[in-house]
Amino acid sequence: MEIIDPGLGMFSLLPLEVRRMIWKHLTPNLHVGQSLPRKPNRFKPEQQILLTSRKIYAELASEVPSGYNGHIILFIVSAQYKYKYWIQAVNYKGGRTGIRWFLKDLKDATSRGFDKLPWKRLHVQIHILAPKKEDAGQVLCLNKKIVDLVQMLKQAKSFRSFSIVFECTRDASWFDNGRPQCSIDLGGYNNDYHYDYEYILPLFLQLRNAKMVDIRSNETSKIKRWKKLGMSDAFIHTRKVIMKKVMSKSEDAKIQKDLESLGIKVEEILDNLPSKTANMLRLDLFSGWYTDKLHGESPYQDKMKKLVLERRVKLAKLHQRYLMMRAHNPLSLGNKGVFPWIVERPKPEEMAAGGWNRDVWHSVYKNGIPPLNDRNMTLMYYEWERNTTAQIMAGSL
Repeated sequence: MEIIDPGLGMFSLLPLEVRRMIWKHLTPNLHVGQSLPRKPNRFKPEQQILLTSRKIYAELASEVPSGYNGHIILFIVSAQYKYKYWIQAVNYKGGRTGIRWFLKDLKDATSRGFDKLPWKRLHVQIHILAPKKEDAGQVLCLNKKIVDLVQMLKQAKSFRSFSIVFECTRDASWFDNGRPQCSIDLGGYNNDYHYDYEYILPLFLQLRNAKMVDIRSNETSKIKRWKKLGMSDAFIHTRKVIMKKVMSKSEDAKIQKDLESLGIKVEEILDNLPSKTANMLRLDLFSGWYTDKLHGESPYQDKMKKLVLERRVKLAKLHQRYLMMRAHNPLSLGNKGVFPWIVERPKPEEMAAGGWNRDVWHSVYKNGIPPLNDRNMTLMYYEWERNTTAQIMAGSL
């Protein structure tokens, strides 16, 4: 067979998709400096493939975030929900846009080596796009995306600089009639989490040791009173915390407890929030409840168990979510007879050889899971419970 591209050698005989699979397999060991070293002896043994040609180096750079390591790495966090799409990362160098990555989730980012970036040499920028008020679930979607992003950034010992921008879009804003936007109405102004930004900003209090920190909104120039609305004070406080090298144990403990309270509040709101995006977030919760089938490891239950034991989460709340999750899973006892349309269309035994996995959940419930207090949801649960009980009594378990 004739080599198509001499710059790629025999690799050019493989489709780009196959080459990308190979590069992705190699990427955890291929972190390099800001440019390709001139002397071969500067490469580690596992990096020798980068010496093959500059074309191979360029393709690998699209999978390795530090391959063309510039001065700025920008994370763009959208409020819109898309299955298997988390955030976008862009590398800038000298004012020019470099590599752009569309990351599926935290696991995907880790597999590409983002958790091992040389953060102390990077200017980190995070642009958080405003949620639409008419789809209140977008606020919770941002919360969950930022939770994972901060989890990754916590691995850094320091940052050269750190910037957070609350950014408006054509059809969404962080402000409403001159005040910070409030998409989720909890029926009162005395709640700890009222404005949209308050579901997002506290999450960054877990980061430390940035030499310079800038937190702002690209809309504040239009809002004359924003400094009087508490938003400015919150930005200043967060900035001071991120710039500190360490916090006292009592301060860290308080931040952690406050963040756990925020997480509890988000889960409680998500239970019954009527919203297109909230429906998809409930589907994410149900589809990721277990690591396999209907039992085994459950990271979500492990996290909630601690809060239940501390009496910060009511067991009845967790139990309700659990029962609703089981009622929507056609592999649950009693569900096959009640909802044959679910079992037959997508043929789970063919699509989920390893169990009722996330892909199957999303293929069945394409519009997500309605609020748990929805009348049809309640009827579905009671029908499932009745049939399950009947099968147990009949000895079919």
